[in-house]
Amino acid sequence: MRADSALSHLYDSEICIAAMADGKEREVRWSRQDWCFYLADANVPTVCPFEQIKEWRPASIRK
Repeated sequence: MRADSALSHLYDSEICIAAMADGKEREVRWSRQDWCFYLADANVPTVCPFEQIKEWRPASIRK
């Protein structure tokens, strides 16, 4: 496990909602192994760069 942070408490493949730098919200999936978010709606595994994410929350937490 990486250093203790909010990301280290996510489950592998947990669905999250990311508020992107462009103001849109995207559904992303967390990968503990790769330590990154993937776009959940992409046909092929597509990494969502951290610099494009303004903030994120688990999808189970309502806004």
